[in-house]
Amino acid sequence: TIEGVSLRQALHEHGFWWLTAAFFFGTLSSVAVAVHLIPFLLADGYTPGFAAAATGLIGATQVAARVVVTLAGNRCPAVPLTAAVFALQGVAVLVLLAWHQASGVLLAVILLGAGRGAVTLMRASLVAERYGRAHYGAIGGALALFVSGAAALAPVGAGVAYQVAGGYPVVFAGLGGISRLAALVQGILAGAAFLVV
Repeated sequence: TIEGVSLRQALHEHGFWWLTAAFFFGTLSSVAVAVHLIPFLLADGYTPGFAAAATGLIGATQVAARVVVTLAGNRCPAVPLTAAVFALQGVAVLVLLAWHQASGVLLAVILLGAGRGAVTLMRASLVAERYGRAHYGAIGGALALFVSGAAALAPVGAGVAYQVAGGYPVVFAGLGGISRLAALVQGILAGAAFLVV
């Protein structure tokens, strides 16, 4: 028989909800940053061409990160590695806010894209490692429901926050904080204390 816990068992486990919370917050932040990056950069004085090219680089680095994660295999424990990726996404947002040069933007989008690419594969690995193969689709689908909700909420939520705050710096600072919260939640899941920036 194929080993693994049922969806019902997974839903009654605290670890599932910690995992779900981490990916919800991580997705909320990364999608909001990606969607609002062009207007953020335009407001910061960059040209439309540069803003579009920098945002496009997120997609290219996602692909590269997936290749690296696939080649790395199981050399690093997935839970703390995912926490580190969420923390790096928070750092990337801080770079956008603090380093007002093209080189800073490029570093930030490389970190953001690499994080988004890596997290997609890590989510699947974490579900398989933690819950087995028997009900992988159902458990992964339950997690994906919340992740999809975060992705749908992110652009609208950031837009509302922009209207309330009256500018992007406060919004992006909040999004960076949400990424670091995702790292902290993932760190709790790992049973370790993580110091996030």
